[in-house]
Amino acid sequence: MIKHDNEIEQFVRRFCYIDIYSAVSGRLRESSDFLRVEWSSSTGFHSASLVIMALEHVTNIKVDEDTLFFDAIVNCEIELFLGAQYSTQTRFINQSLILSCSLLSIN
Repeated sequence: MIKHDNEIEQFVRRFCYIDIYSAVSGRLRESSDFLRVEWSSSTGFHSASLVIMALEHVTNIKVDEDTLFFDAIVNCEIELFLGAQYSTQTRFINQSLILSCSLLSIN
């Protein structure tokens, strides 16, 4: 089972990384409410942007007929935009996220 999981993790790294990155980046553009911002100087941010994302690990791998389910654990560097539109400041934060993913096989 370990070898099987490692092969799937390598597949995810090779073929799914860009889609995962795009999904996280798009989610941040839509709303950054899910971020855990813990210090007061960053609590007034109005938007966020994904700078770097590293796929740390793939876990909870399940295959159900033609669908692959897995959780991707990613570490992200995110730029927060604070203040008003014309006096924007930025801060960078690191966030670890657990993403529930699925991949449908199309034959």
